[in-house]
Amino acid sequence: MEADRMVEDQVRRVPPSLLVGLALGSMALSAAFAVAGKLKVANFIGQWVPSLLILATFDRLMQGESGSGFQAGSSALPNGVVGSSASTGIGSSIAGTTGTTRTPGL
Repeated sequence: MEADRMVEDQVRRVPPSLLVGLALGSMALSAAFAVAGKLKVANFIGQWVPSLLILATFDRLMQGESGSGFQAGSSALPNGVVGSSASTGIGSSIAGTTGTTRTPGL
């Protein structure tokens, strides 16, 4: 648990926009090296992109969780979307049977 808290504290110090900017810069730099014919360097730099975007997403989720008063027992997701209850069925109920809601002809 201590390591998790330490990672969270380190990620929160870096703004998500900086992480996304670094990811975009890594894509551009990787493309430049690929055009120059240095494919090993291009692949190495290109592999930074997913890690940077995952860190930015993690930071956004942590901000949403702590900033919106998110409660573990509520059915609201971190982005504010309220989920449906478990007792709600999927599809429409016609005369006691559950059918699909597809449009005819599709």
